[in-house]
Amino acid sequence: QDCGGQTVSCASCTALLTCSRLGDVLRPITMTTCPTATPYCSGGQCVADLPSEDCVQPPAPSSNFVCNGDGYFPDPADCTKYYLCVNSKPYAYDCSDYPGTRYSHARAMCVPTA
Repeated sequence: QDCGGQTVSCASCTALLTCSRLGDVLRPITMTTCPTATPYCSGGQCVADLPSEDCVQPPAPSSNFVCNGDGYFPDPADCTKYYLCVNSKPYAYDCSDYPGTRYSHARAMCVPTA
């Protein structure tokens, strides 16, 4: 999922994506489903009414990884790779773009290797 230069954006029609800076790049940190009272995402916030504009949908899944729910999951074979699962669809990310880092499942982000 791309942060699009924003710290908070819509991951889907019903979920927010929160990003944080890693070096000079914003990277996805958490994906949160909008609450029942404001179930739709528009302009990076949860709102009560379905937005008139087309909802932003995640790109096509890029992996054969099987999601066991929504959220962030480590690659079982490579500690530098991880997946963001949205609506049970996996989106692959790779910490090797940032030398000296690996994926931390506990922190749901790329962290320096010890």
